[in-house]
Amino acid sequence: MKMMVLLKVTKFQVSLPQSLLTNMIPPSIVHVIVANCYFDFRETLSLTVYPSIGTYDGFPSKRNYQIVIPNFWPAEEVQLNSNSLSYCPLRDSFDEYTSDCWTYDGSTLSLIVIIVTPQATSDAVNVQVAYTQFNVFDPYNINININGESKSVGFTGMVRRLVNIKQYLDDQWGIIHTLYQEDYRSLIDASEAGIRITYSPTDIGSLINGFRDNMEDTYNSVPKLNVNSTLREFLKAQLTLN
Repeated sequence: MKMMVLLKVTKFQVSLPQSLLTNMIPPSIVHVIVANCYFDFRETLSLTVYPSIGTYDGFPSKRNYQIVIPNFWPAEEVQLNSNSLSYCPLRDSFDEYTSDCWTYDGSTLSLIVIIVTPQATSDAVNVQVAYTQFNVFDPYNINININGESKSVGFTGMVRRLVNIKQYLDDQWGIIHTLYQEDYRSLIDASEAGIRITYSPTDIGSLINGFRDNMEDTYNSVPKLNVNSTLREFLKAQLTLN
């Protein structure tokens, strides 16, 4: 297993998991890993992991990194220390990657930079992400038209909710004999939006629009499901976050 440090970028700062701080780095030298990132007006994000400060017994001279940038756009180009990285499909674990690359998780709209080549802790590590789909959509505020009324939903939270609703409906097979997958096809399609973006991140704009259309169809089709009123109201409440 590779010795990997996970950095999660949130807005203009980088946070480290608590498990990393408590289990891997002595409290007296938590500042061993310091990262900084900024956005410029050319739609480029730059992140730097600065050289380590301090030492301890067993302190590694090199580290691997996985940098996660949530609620971000797929990249046009990603550079590691001024060298371009290629795109690679999302894997189940860091250990499955064999080379430095960048990937994308559509379920969380996260750009992920994979650095498997050990980087010297005495040197700075710089990552630059260039993107062109700036402000195409707000992942926290996707507008959906429901019966002529505009409603805003957050993409990642709604996708998780849709996956759970789909599983609940699937579990009704054999219990409710009047319910079929064809009856909630738009809900299934909407619940798979994250998977589709993962496998085709460059199509994120059209896929988000497709998600919006499927959500509108889902809201309209739920009242027509041939189920009892209690289940129907439960589904409507789940979709409207009531």
